[in-house]
Amino acid sequence: MQEKKIPVSSVELGERELQKSPVYLKMNKAEKIFYIEESLKIGKIEGQKYLNQNKDIYQLLSENQIIYEKKDSKQPNDDFILRGEIHFRKKGCKITVYDESIQSIYVHHQQVLPKHLVLSNSQALEIHLAHEFFHFLEFSSGATVSEKLGKMRIPLFFNFYREVDVTACSEIAAHAFAKQFCQLEVLPNYYDLHYLNQKELAK
Repeated sequence: MQEKKIPVSSVELGERELQKSPVYLKMNKAEKIFYIEESLKIGKIEGQKYLNQNKDIYQLLSENQIIYEKKDSKQPNDDFILRGEIHFRKKGCKITVYDESIQSIYVHHQQVLPKHLVLSNSQALEIHLAHEFFHFLEFSSGATVSEKLGKMRIPLFFNFYREVDVTACSEIAAHAFAKQFCQLEVLPNYYDLHYLNQKELAK
């Protein structure tokens, strides 16, 4: 089986994330570009804002009363990777990070990726925490990225339309936030795509 080329540009990686959305095939080119580029912009601006504070992700979590825990029960499978998740509460939030999933993805990359793209274990953890911290920022602001960018109109029949949120925008923006805050070369979903590609080749 031929190896699939994994893009490195943020726009292309953003589109890979958008392709997971059930509304992707109903979008025209202009809509795809709008949602991708605006999501990337929002995430990058927020990432730079917090980077300028000269605080690491652990300080930001502490200041915002966010606790995090490691668990090792979630292994990646053939087409889905659960690396971490955030639990929103009225009093404080909790981020759960699945250590085995992170380890299996990033340790694998040390032998197959160019040196400038290889991550340490600590960097991998910080990326996931930064990603989930962005979702906390969305929650705290009262509006997700998709809500800020507006609904997409999907034609049904005659002159009727259905309006839907493009929820993938939140993930694209979170990737962009993590890239900027952690000063990465690529959006973090590059590593997931590369891992899944290598698993497919190994079959």
